[in-house]
Amino acid sequence: MPDFPYVISHFDKHIQLKKQLLQAFKEQKFPGVKNNNELIYKTDWYTEKDVQREYLKIFYDPITEHMSHVFNSIKHDNPIYQTFWVTQYKKNHTFGKHHHRQSSWVSIYYLELPKNTPITHFLNVFNEDVFVPNIVEGDIITVPGFVWHWSPVNISNKTKTVISFNVE
Repeated sequence: MPDFPYVISHFDKHIQLKKQLLQAFKEQKFPGVKNNNELIYKTDWYTEKDVQREYLKIFYDPITEHMSHVFNSIKHDNPIYQTFWVTQYKKNHTFGKHHHRQSSWVSIYYLELPKNTPITHFLNVFNEDVFVPNIVEGDIITVPGFVWHWSPVNISNKTKTVISFNVE
């Protein structure tokens, strides 16, 4: 059991919106990333914040409606959504250990999670245990921003796609 609070919820509009979200992200020319901590096929994290993100036109209202119930359940009133970004991982792609200390909460929505693609790992800082939640495609995990986490190397030939967002 982790030493931090977390909530796993299933996005009820997942099946309805999955194809539209993937298509909207595919049509935008966001770059990949390769550095000491990241090997990512495609992400909009480093794209200027004023660039229109077509997937957000589809995603924002349904996800904030869904998340209002999640945040109500943990007594977090009036969440402020700071940043949204999409990350796609193909074979051998990874994202190293990091946290979102500037945010109260971080949520990860598993838009595409084929069999044998890795789930985000979380670190228990008190004993170095690793927490791997029981997640399926369409789930959202919400954790405090200070929690260290990472995406292990994707050894699958399938693409994993997540939409993450920071919340104050």
